[in-house]
Amino acid sequence: MELKLLIILFAAGIPYIGNLQGDFVFDDSEAIVKNKDVASMSWLDTFHNDFWGTRIDSPLSHKSYRPLTTLTFKINYMFNKRILSAWQFKVVNLICHMVCCLVAFKVFTKILQRLTIHGKADIGFLAVLLFAVHPVHVEAISGIVGRADLLSALTFFSSFLAYDKACDDSSFKIFYLLLTTLLAGMAMLFKENGVTVLGFCVVYEIVIQLENPRKILRTISNGKYIITRILFLLLSSVILLYFRWCTMGSTKPVFKETDNPAAFANNLFTRVTSYSYIYFLNILLLTWPQWLCYDWSMGCIPLVKEFDDYRIVFPALLFVYIFKCMTKVLDGKPFNRLLILALALLVIPFLPASNILFPVGFVIAERILYIPSAGYCLLITIGYHKIYLWTKRKLAKKLLKIMFLNIILIFMLRSYQRSFEWQTEYSLFLSGLNVCPLNAKVHYNVAKVADAANYSEWAMSEYKEAIRQTLPRVLSSNE
Repeated sequence: MELKLLIILFAAGIPYIGNLQGDFVFDDSEAIVKNKDVASMSWLDTFHNDFWGTRIDSPLSHKSYRPLTTLTFKINYMFNKRILSAWQFKVVNLICHMVCCLVAFKVFTKILQRLTIHGKADIGFLAVLLFAVHPVHVEAISGIVGRADLLSALTFFSSFLAYDKACDDSSFKIFYLLLTTLLAGMAMLFKENGVTVLGFCVVYEIVIQLENPRKILRTISNGKYIITRILFLLLSSVILLYFRWCTMGSTKPVFKETDNPAAFANNLFTRVTSYSYIYFLNILLLTWPQWLCYDWSMGCIPLVKEFDDYRIVFPALLFVYIFKCMTKVLDGKPFNRLLILALALLVIPFLPASNILFPVGFVIAERILYIPSAGYCLLITIGYHKIYLWTKRKLAKKLLKIMFLNIILIFMLRSYQRSFEWQTEYSLFLSGLNVCPLNAKVHYNVAKVADAANYSEWAMSEYKEAIRQTLPRVLSSNE
């Protein structure tokens, strides 16, 4: 076990070391460098302001209430004698990721033990290795503002572990239930999607009772503790969400069309199909994280407006796959129940960013995939384990192991490469051109760094391209 933990720590740390010598980049400037709450002598101001230092009840606020994350920035600042050091901030982020991987390993192990799944392929260990090196995490780890996602994930997993303890026969059930809610509340105060752990716990409670589907109704009717736990989770969710709504001043955030074009589409068909296509792109980033970009807004992803747009096919296949997975739970087999839990861990933490409950201020944000990617990595490892069990020949089994190891190595190298792109704004903004050439904001940011580097002709060209792409949107919004 000790060797596995050391391997996990090694895998979680090595790909991101190249970024430690980097600067404050992109959103770090607004959330840390220019955020008065970080340098303020008051420790209470952050509870009245949003993540960017604006009053949370202001109409100009994005309503991103993450006071506990801001407090960690403040502690970094104080410990360094009130001097902003990007290196110190980045080291803390990396440590958070490494600890999070260890806790995720504990979560996977608990789930597998609860479902009594054993096999020669270590599902939990392989899943967390994939999670540790996944390139989509680079933004959350290398971008200092991504600490909100790291700490939210850490408390998300810890809350689940507390709930798992509450499911056991012990004298401390009430204590562990209260601890579950407390940690879920902390996760929400690190970042909003942390509260979804309570929804995942509800699914977990139901799935672990599905060992024999024919007896499920009788099990629930006789299991007063099961019903009590589910009701407690639902009530806790309502209370925390109500608190969150009141904190926002009972008003929704106001975003611009350029932040999330699909949310402003007048046609219902366009909104639904565009959102669905964005869901598919998120899965694509998890599957093959070659196209990573710091900003996916504006024209980066054209809207799906017509029935004959070939892109409709991809989300349709995705929904068919999800439906197929959902039907698997009915047979009560351990592997199929694990499949549902992996899918729940992928989908439920993503819901706040799905535009289903309310519009969000972005199209795709790679750092919000940090928690959902744990479910995805578990899902992939389940598939690998099943193929491993079906394979009879020893040579085929060895080749399968080599293939999985190659995936981990490829992801590790891609993360290492991507972490260097997050060292400076120059390299970060330049990397965005290859992925989102239709994003005016990308061209504008490239123009800024080119101008700062005295590449005047290049800067002017990029400024003109940014204006050219922005002008049609301005004209259409005025009509």
